[in-house]
Amino acid sequence: MGIFSLFKQSKMDEKETKFKFTESKNKAVFTCKHVLDDKEPILYLTHDSDDDWQFLCGRNDHTEEDGKIISLKNAVDIDTTINKLFEMPIGLGAERKKLVINGFPLNFRLKHLDILRSLKTLQQLMQKKINIEHQASSFPKRYGYWFLSWLAIVAVGYIISFARSENALVPFIIFSSIIGVSILLQIKRTRMYISDFYSDSNKVMIRFLKGNIETELKTTLDKLDIKLKNTSTSLGFNCEIRLKVENKYFVIEDRFDWSFLEMVQLFEHVMHFKNEPLSEGDKFNLSKMRGKSK
Repeated sequence: MGIFSLFKQSKMDEKETKFKFTESKNKAVFTCKHVLDDKEPILYLTHDSDDDWQFLCGRNDHTEEDGKIISLKNAVDIDTTINKLFEMPIGLGAERKKLVINGFPLNFRLKHLDILRSLKTLQQLMQKKINIEHQASSFPKRYGYWFLSWLAIVAVGYIISFARSENALVPFIIFSSIIGVSILLQIKRTRMYISDFYSDSNKVMIRFLKGNIETELKTTLDKLDIKLKNTSTSLGFNCEIRLKVENKYFVIEDRFDWSFLEMVQLFEHVMHFKNEPLSEGDKFNLSKMRGKSK
């Protein structure tokens, strides 16, 4: 039977839930928000020339913001019928009109990618290069931000403390000292401040300020250790990127020049090309950050 024939229809059974792909379960693959968030069925998929897999809803109007990166195992968990395509060679795609008919999974139809309907894929939309540039805030400006924050908090604490008691000097001093230490730690964290980040699928160039001195660092993606940390408080949602490279530590947050959307782009780019899956916590935080960017 040729590659353009229909897959034999069969009812879903327990055997179909087994992961059949020969690639790693943690292999990063492309999907869209309609499949991942809106629970729409996978109707269109490709095995691209660079060995990337895409599992999409079949719409023809995707934008870059629709793109999501998950593990291959996540894709199989979403729709076990894609297991039938585990041996699909590079350079082929598959599509179907619906997920099931009368309880039976509808068969995929295989086609060469060059004769599939014209569909700008998310892999094309989600560029393999990322270039984020800023006119970076100077160290005195960042220092001034935290100093003024300390003054504002201390002023409020002073008013509240002495309004309640005339013997509030010692508690006030303790309170001011604790806040001061916290502010000093924040200043130390932002002393190493990334202004620009460029990367393709391997090489990385980071331009950063060490204090007020501009420095450039060239490395590769495999040497980056990146984490997304939820720093939310009772005042609302917040998140930061913690980046370690060559014994240098950086914290990226949206407090100065960076936006949440730029942070999302950086984190997803690094995780994808390091072939590391997103945790459930990462997915939640990225979704919230996108929402804050709108």
